[in-house]
Amino acid sequence: MKTHFILLKNFTFFLFLIVIISCKGQVYDEDIVDLKSFSLNSNISKFYANSLNRENIKFTSNKQYVQKDTINEYDINWKGDRNKVFGVHYRVVSHSENDTVAKYNSLRFSLVESMVDEHNDLMIINAVTKSSSNQINQFISELNTEFNEKPKVSKNDAGFFRYRILTWKNKNKLIKLVTEVKLDFSNIIIDEESKKAISSIEEDDLDNSTLFICNPKYEKKLLNKVGTGNWSKFK
Repeated sequence: MKTHFILLKNFTFFLFLIVIISCKGQVYDEDIVDLKSFSLNSNISKFYANSLNRENIKFTSNKQYVQKDTINEYDINWKGDRNKVFGVHYRVVSHSENDTVAKYNSLRFSLVESMVDEHNDLMIINAVTKSSSNQINQFISELNTEFNEKPKVSKNDAGFFRYRILTWKNKNKLIKLVTEVKLDFSNIIIDEESKKAISSIEEDDLDNSTLFICNPKYEKKLLNKVGTGNWSKFK
């Protein structure tokens, strides 16, 4: 009887440990974040706890630095209320393309940014990867399997950028993959010297693909709304 009690006690203890570990949540720039299992109910302030230290802006720290920026309704279209919060952006200020801070299946990402609403509820994250066409195609196949459907495909542009957007959606999350980024000056009046200068500056970023993971209930609020940074590609 005593042996059974001890075994039951030990089992309960280990079960308690498993629950504690599973509830701890992932922390940015500590271990590689698994975006596939990442909860859209996560506390983002805690998630970025390691990276909100300004000391991390020193490249010798080998840590990313994340800054909180408030986006007001006025910032969206210059017509909204300057005092009403649209969202709070957790923006990666310093990082290296050689960083691997997150993964989603076979794909690896060098940065992850987030946006919460005025109540600190997570609305959306974006993650950037520099991956080959073969790696992107493999990832697309994996998402097709996960969502049990092929994506909705569209093409879009922003200035002289052209890119392809693939969208998957279920009741739990909305995913957009922005890839095949190209420069296109065909609809812009610009001289050849400026074209060469822009191409030289932007060349390294053309290999980047951006993954968005959005809480579906915020889709209408965010779609085509934020025109800065990677958020401008959420279309």
